Amino acid sequence: MLKTHAAEFDAKLAIVTYDYARKIRSFDDLPNLFEVLDQAKQVPSNQPNPHHIFIDDYTRLFRVTAPEFRSALWNALLEHAAFITDLRQGKPLDEISEDTTVLIRAGLLPRQKARATHKSRSKQDREAQTSAARRVSAASRSLTAARSAQALGQAYDRYLEGNQGTNFRGFIEGDAALGLRNSRGAHWTYRSGLRAIKSLNANVGKDR
Repeated sequence: MLKTHAAEFDAKLAIVTYDYARKIRSFDDLPNLFEVLDQAKQVPSNQPNPHHIFIDDYTRLFRVTAPEFRSALWNALLEHAAFITDLRQGKPLDEISEDTTVLIRAGLLPRQKARATHKSRSKQDREAQTSAARRVSAASRSLTAARSAQALGQAYDRYLEGNQGTNFRGFIEGDAALGLRNSRGAHWTYRSGLRAIKSLNANVGKDR
């Protein structure tokens, strides 16, 4: 399987490495992964046999990651998105759908089962699992979006304290917002950020 995927990227299969961690709490628990990712990033993508990293399952990685470290790990992997592919999803990190992204980051994407086992399940069982996954996805997505919007709002408030007379566009397009990401792990745009701020203010008004 590794050789097949390597061929898709015109890459030569050269290194197989592993990290052993029962619980991932920091980057120190994944030294080999980030070492090969950093090496891949240094090789120009237009060279023959560019470096590309294949991981068996993003979900398995996040399932053992401490909740407080998941966002940092996701953002770090996203910076290497062009060089890392999950064999289960078969695509780079930044090309995965939003629903699947939420489940992966929360470590809640159902484990893959053997094909025979999957066929033996009743239609009712499969529909129940799908329904449960959708509910978890929606709840997790809402929570992640709320936390991202809150972080954006707090950063904007701090920005206004030291930059009187400026507006939101100046904030979101300036250096103050560079380290902020939305619920999908991408940089905020002016329109998406403004919607998040307005939604945050509306919710605060309701709480009052």
